[in-house]
Amino acid sequence: MFTKSLLKLSLIPAAALILMTTDASAGSRQRNFLFQTGNGTTGQVSGTVNRSAGHATGSFTGSTSNGGGWTRNFDRSYDPATKSWSQTGQVTTNSGKTYNYSGSGSCTPGAGCSSSGGVTGPNGKTVTHNGTVQATGNGGWQTNGTWTGPNGQTATRSGTGQYEGNGIFDSNAQWTGPNGNTVNTQHWIQITPAQ
Repeated sequence: MFTKSLLKLSLIPAAALILMTTDASAGSRQRNFLFQTGNGTTGQVSGTVNRSAGHATGSFTGSTSNGGGWTRNFDRSYDPATKSWSQTGQVTTNSGKTYNYSGSGSCTPGAGCSSSGGVTGPNGKTVTHNGTVQATGNGGWQTNGTWTGPNGQTATRSGTGQYEGNGIFDSNAQWTGPNGNTVNTQHWIQITPAQ
C-alpha cells in the first residue's frame, strides 16, 4: 500500500518539474499538459500560473482516463541569488481526499539540484522525501530520491528523463519498496502553452 500511494503521488513532483521549465517572465500564463503512463493511462491537466519577481502561484485541474481527478494549488518562492526555492501546496482528489505538501531545494551550477519535503494525507500521516536531480546533457536528467513513510518504512526511486522537443518530456524510473520489490514506471508529458 505504501509503494502504491507513492506511485499515485509521483505526478506531483512531475508537475512541479514541468512548472519550473515554463516561461519565467512575470504575468499570468495558461498551461495545458497531456500525459501518459507506462500502463496506458492517459490524462490532462490545465490551469494558470501567476508569476512575479521571485514568486509564483497556480491552480490546476487534472483528470485521467480511468476516472481519476484532482485540483492542485501551489505557492512557490525563488531566490535567484542563492538559487533556492520553497513551496507549499494542496491537492484535492475528486473523491474529496486532501493532501498538503511543502518542500524546499537549491541548485549548484554544474552539480545539480537537491530537494526535500513532505506530503500529509487525509489521515494526518506524513510521507517525507529527499531527492537529487542532475542534468546529463542534451536535455536529459537523472534523479534519485528516498521516500520515508510515517512508520519509518522507505522506498527509493531512481530515474532518468529526456526533453524530446515540442514541449514533450519522457521519464523512466524504478521504485524499490520497503519489502525490496521493484516497480518500473514510465511517464510522457507534453506542455501546451495557451496561444
